[in-house]
Amino acid sequence: MGLTISDHDYEIRVKKGREFLTKGFRVKLFIPFKGRQIVHPELGQHLSKRFIESLADVGTPDGGVKNSNRSLVVIFVPK
Repeated sequence: MGLTISDHDYEIRVKKGREFLTKGFRVKLFIPFKGRQIVHPELGQHLSKRFIESLADVGTPDGGVKNSNRSLVVIFVPK
């Protein structure tokens, strides 16, 4: 999921993530930083926090938000 994702695409990702979590699978949120986006890590943190809040009723983050080299990674496990 990119930083410049539209609202409709975001809602589809939330819907699919919710579907996978209710089936008992894990979901991995991967937010890559492209080009100069790495200068604004707060945008990635905001997007990951928003996604965590959207899936709070069906899944929980396993280990929190992890900063990889040029990306953010969050792994969700079903409740």
